[in-house]
Amino acid sequence: MGGPRPLPGEGGRADLFERTAEELARHGLSCECLGGGRLSHRPEERKIHVYGYSVGFGRADHAVTTEKLKAEYPDYEITWADEGQSSVLSMVRRGAEEEGFSGGKLKVSLGHLAGSSLLQCQRAGWVFSSLISFIAKTVLPCGSVINSCSSAAEQLCNFVCDCSDCSDENQCGYLRGSAVLGTPFTCDFEDGDCGWQDVGTSTYRWVRGRASLAMWGTGPHSDHTVGTDLGWFLVTVSPPAKTVAKAWLRSPEMREAAVTCEIRAWYHLSGSCEGTQGLNETEQPVLRLDVAYGDEVVGLWQSPQRSSKGWHQLVAYPGRIAGPFQLFFSLTQPPACGAEVALDDIIFRNCALPGTGQQDCGAQESRCRRGSCVARTRFCDGTDDCGDGSDEDTTQCKSFTNCSFEHDLCSWEAGAGPPSWDRNTNLNLGTLYGFPTRDHSTNSRAGFFLYVGSAPSTGASSTAQLSSPFFQATSSCSLVLYYHLHGSANSSLSISYVTKSTKQLVRERTGDLGSCWVRERVDFNVTEAFKVLIEGVAGSGGTVAIDDLILSPDCVKEQGKPPVTLPSQAGASPCAAGEVACDSGGCIAAELACDFSDTCTDGSDEKRCGATTFESGAGGWHDVSVGHLRWGLQRHTEPDTFLTGSFLGLQEGEGQMVGAAKARTPLLGPSGPTCTMEMSYRIHSDPQGFLAVSILDYTTGTTQLAWHTQGRGGTAGERVRVPLGERSRPFQVELLALVDLQGSESVGIDDVTFKQCHLDVVSPTAAELTCNFERDMCGWYQDQSSDFKWVHSMGQGQGSDHTTGSGYFLSVDPSGLWSRGQRARLVTSRQDPAAAPRCLSFWYLLAGPQIGTLNLKLQPEGQEETVLWTCRGSQGSLWHRAWATLPATGQKPYRVAFEVLRDGFLGDVGLDDLALTAGPCGAEPSCSFEAEGCGLAASGQGTWQRQSNGTGTTAGPAADHTTGTAAASGELRVMLHSTAGQRTVWSVEGHHSRGWQGSVVPVQSPSEFQIIFEISTRRWPLEGTVALDDIVYSAGVGCHSSPEEPVEEKPSGSFVAEVVLGLLLALLIVALVATGGWYWLKQRGLASRTPVESDTPQGFDNITFRDDKVIISPVPREGDEA
Repeated sequence: MGGPRPLPGEGGRADLFERTAEELARHGLSCECLGGGRLSHRPEERKIHVYGYSVGFGRADHAVTTEKLKAEYPDYEITWADEGQSSVLSMVRRGAEEEGFSGGKLKVSLGHLAGSSLLQCQRAGWVFSSLISFIAKTVLPCGSVINSCSSAAEQLCNFVCDCSDCSDENQCGYLRGSAVLGTPFTCDFEDGDCGWQDVGTSTYRWVRGRASLAMWGTGPHSDHTVGTDLGWFLVTVSPPAKTVAKAWLRSPEMREAAVTCEIRAWYHLSGSCEGTQGLNETEQPVLRLDVAYGDEVVGLWQSPQRSSKGWHQLVAYPGRIAGPFQLFFSLTQPPACGAEVALDDIIFRNCALPGTGQQDCGAQESRCRRGSCVARTRFCDGTDDCGDGSDEDTTQCKSFTNCSFEHDLCSWEAGAGPPSWDRNTNLNLGTLYGFPTRDHSTNSRAGFFLYVGSAPSTGASSTAQLSSPFFQATSSCSLVLYYHLHGSANSSLSISYVTKSTKQLVRERTGDLGSCWVRERVDFNVTEAFKVLIEGVAGSGGTVAIDDLILSPDCVKEQGKPPVTLPSQAGASPCAAGEVACDSGGCIAAELACDFSDTCTDGSDEKRCGATTFESGAGGWHDVSVGHLRWGLQRHTEPDTFLTGSFLGLQEGEGQMVGAAKARTPLLGPSGPTCTMEMSYRIHSDPQGFLAVSILDYTTGTTQLAWHTQGRGGTAGERVRVPLGERSRPFQVELLALVDLQGSESVGIDDVTFKQCHLDVVSPTAAELTCNFERDMCGWYQDQSSDFKWVHSMGQGQGSDHTTGSGYFLSVDPSGLWSRGQRARLVTSRQDPAAAPRCLSFWYLLAGPQIGTLNLKLQPEGQEETVLWTCRGSQGSLWHRAWATLPATGQKPYRVAFEVLRDGFLGDVGLDDLALTAGPCGAEPSCSFEAEGCGLAASGQGTWQRQSNGTGTTAGPAADHTTGTAAASGELRVMLHSTAGQRTVWSVEGHHSRGWQGSVVPVQSPSEFQIIFEISTRRWPLEGTVALDDIVYSAGVGCHSSPEEPVEEKPSGSFVAEVVLGLLLALLIVALVATGGWYWLKQRGLASRTPVESDTPQGFDNITFRDDKVIISPVPREGDEA
């Protein structure tokens, strides 16, 4: 990266130097940075304090700065000191005497600052200054107000609303809240940049932007907040060609962060590298999140080594930061790559320090100096939970034994290895993925910790051991430690105690918990002398680290050395790298474990894969929580309707974060399209609590929500079926739950099973490609890797189904909030080879101006997909029939897929009444070419093509024969909507004359109903005008104006017959009224609008459909002029 070296560590003002230097250059002045510092301004006390220094530029001469400030502000008390960090830059002007510079004050505007900045320039011994005015209140271009109540600087951006309108928490890298998401301290970029600034020194920069439908597929298809192309996000632009480059983004300064602080954001990483396949090669763009505070620049999060398209969530834990800090996002582009990243929905959770003022503490809590309450078990645990350090007071904690590894291993002893626990710092280890970015003791890159790196690829993972001194028998000895598990789903950490006769496991953690230090506490109740044994196993690409081992005063060392022998250091696995051992002996390939099929002769490779009753243990589920809640085994003491015996439930956790508890299976799969997980659950919670199941693709880091339920204020539960679907890569199933255990709430699951998950499993309905979707989806399945999904629908805004008018069909809704991608796929399972061609007919719906393309594809095994049929663009809000021949595939099995590729967010797609018949599809008896080509194909290039002449520029006839027009046809329909569904009772095709036409529509419904007038068109926007006038409701047989009047229910068969007869009657009446009845209807309509007819339902007048608007003229009131 070019420009000043200390960009991230500068604390926020290196870019000010660059901008000011450019401005001075226009006046013939050249400058360099002499140093920096910080100004503390307290206007209510009329005090200014100059202090600190710049990480990269050093310390300015604060004495000179102070003298200039005193001259500018004679009524202020101005002091200075050489401590702290700075965001003030000083500059020297060199040799511009020939430019006519004669000293004096130079007014320089440095843009928006949260405090103030001072520039010092020198010419031949002259020093002059310009003070940038202090900002107490700023009005942003978007209208958001900052600090309307003039809070002190220490109260700005501290995650606490001190002003009544919370304006002291605006433009802090977040706003006071997101109106769309409903979350506080959030930046969704809908109303501005929230104070984030591009601080890059090249053309590679960050800007606020939107998705571009014109460049669909080259970047984010939508923002993350609203899920459409109308939402905003920050995105990098103008990456340099074929060179390494970085784009930098910096937040405003925030005050302090509590130990519970959590930062969440969504990112979309895209780009291409020459000679690679997108972003899945080893050299790819890297997105980082760093925090700068004091003299430190510490990494918080780094994008995974492999990624996939779409929006992904990042979670970062900055830890306790006692002082101002700033965040930096950076995108590093490798050579020969064009990288682009978008950021959206940055959320700060639980970052405020505990509140001040005396609180009522519970029986198991103690009061902090500031008045808040903290659990007694969290005093003297190495973390500032109080926010003022009072829970870690050295006087009250002197009886605890803390080993921070800053100097040595204390009294702990590391096994000889390999592998072994090694003592090191991040400064020495570097920024490789999986390594801790700082220690826990000091939250610094220079702090020490112990770690175990992943085993070399030539050998199996083995165990590193760390043992304590001998302790006396005890019932109250406890150990608190902080561990770091990151980079591999197979890494693990275990804590045991060892006596002369046995080794007893106390706590075990497995999996990837992210780049953070997690608190753990274990209690020992041992009746003889013992040692504590900490063992770590680093999976491939992962690291296990520990720090701050704190023993309570009741852990008393045993005099002498009892005969305790540690168990042999694991590593004696009979299996090679990439293999796992069977319980019965022998080894199998690791990818064959948990693949839903027994490979070991005793089936042990499938025993700990998540399918369990929990009677003999967790069955492979492992807790990966980092907060106050965790998953653990429990047992019912009373009969329960939903859970029996042992089950997996929520418990109090020892972590320091606040959030949902998580548990995961081992790596599973691959799985087939019919794969489902079934489980029983019970939840007792208010509506704020929830239980959810997600599917985590560990390779790409993507997570899909598969099922969830919320609390209902009482106890609820049932046995549920969660579709997992076909997944070609190994995956994990994840449980998430959040309830208030203090309020006697609870969550539990039991009896987990996986059904029809192996790739070779054939569903009984696999060959059922003929389907009307009234009962289920037959042999069709949702492709779980799709960006959005097909839904088993009954209306839901897409209209009636094709089969009965009130049944089920499949639909996709691209405008839905969770539709965040381009593609939805409906697939079959593996079909037997087809010796002869067959015909697949189906009815489809394509409606809306941005609906995109519907494809039918065939994929013989081992070959590329081929498109059998395709249709693009809106075809109106009506069902069309299509046919496609499925060719013979010889000896190859095959699959069929329907695929939707959308162009935007406005429109609906439907599928219904699929029928597979023997033989190829024949020619259609007639074809108007209005919807599609009816299966006809040209024999060569440049011969026949389907077209319209709506633009007047296409060769051929000026109008088609079917409608006599150049544009595609449309339709006006009258529909009834009631609790029974929605049905069309009358319709007429478009392209009629310009004059008025009339019609009478019989209306019958056994329940309350609404009348809907709908226009459909196969061309968007609508060409021409459709108008309605003189609508009259006429009471007759079967019409009821009062909902209280009883209506006789009629059987469904009679109801359908009435609809058919009504349509025939409607056509007959249309013909009659065309010869003279219109005049009578016109007069009757005028009469119906008189205000005296209060007992007759009134009609309405003058509705016009024009393009995408509906125009309703005002109804004249009595006394208005005609």
